[in-house]
Amino acid sequence: MQYCSKCNIKIAGNKKSCPLCEGEIAGTPDLEAAAFPVIRVKKSYGSAMLKIAGFIALIYCVVMCILMVTLPGRQGWAWLSMGIVLLVWTAMAITRYYRYHVIFMVSMEIIVFMIILYIIDKNSGMHGWSVTWLIPILFPVMAAVQICIGRISKMYLEEYVIHPLLAAVLSLIQILLLRENPFPLPALISMAFMAVMTLAVFIFRFRDLQQALSERLHM
Repeated sequence: MQYCSKCNIKIAGNKKSCPLCEGEIAGTPDLEAAAFPVIRVKKSYGSAMLKIAGFIALIYCVVMCILMVTLPGRQGWAWLSMGIVLLVWTAMAITRYYRYHVIFMVSMEIIVFMIILYIIDKNSGMHGWSVTWLIPILFPVMAAVQICIGRISKMYLEEYVIHPLLAAVLSLIQILLLRENPFPLPALISMAFMAVMTLAVFIFRFRDLQQALSERLHM
């Protein structure tokens, strides 16, 4: 192996001069040694598991479609089960691809969970328990979880302040669900809470919000 006495390093491969100081080198070239270190890539089984889960979900949907044709009286629960299976697979995909962006991952998981609850409620007779209680509770919970993750991760406010505001905007979808809501007071309280939180950010943390928007929108 070649050697540079000035830099006191060993040099793999066949070099005419030292790659650091460009000085003369001594020794015999080692043609079998790699010029650069070989980085071992760790095998990831998450993508393969996600593909297998997607394939199983596809087979399940095909079976349920066959059952809907042969047993037309049970189409409601068949659509319900297929929707839940696809949403669960979507949640798995979100976890897989956004596992390094914890706030976004948790937010999407909560949104998928709310959709599942609404589908179950609607296909089980639409008693309204999802739009009356669970969805109004989950929106403030989502904002609180986002803030807690940001604080625990020791992030700057401008790095995560946009997420609770997006949750506040999404909470307005409850307006469209008021017709299906037999007791709209919790939904109104939920939207009011999110609106107050948004106003508090605009009043007390406007500079952080402005910086976050400028970084994301390149303003």
